[in-house]
Amino acid sequence: MPGTYLRSKGLNRIGNLLVPNDNYCKFEDWIIPIFDQMLKEQNNEVFYFVLFPHYKTYIVQFLSM
Repeated sequence: MPGTYLRSKGLNRIGNLLVPNDNYCKFEDWIIPIFDQMLKEQNNEVFYFVLFPHYKTYIVQFLSM
């Protein structure tokens, strides 16, 4: 389903999940600071989260904060 259609129905997509706009906004409020912190740490380190699959555990740790 196209994003435009979903938004016209008050829905958004998170991966393969469809969520109401209000819940999507709450998800964004939660995840954006985590992504910002990950980027900050990535810029201060010699690794990149997206390039090294063994850092999945590290990403899960961030998400559980």
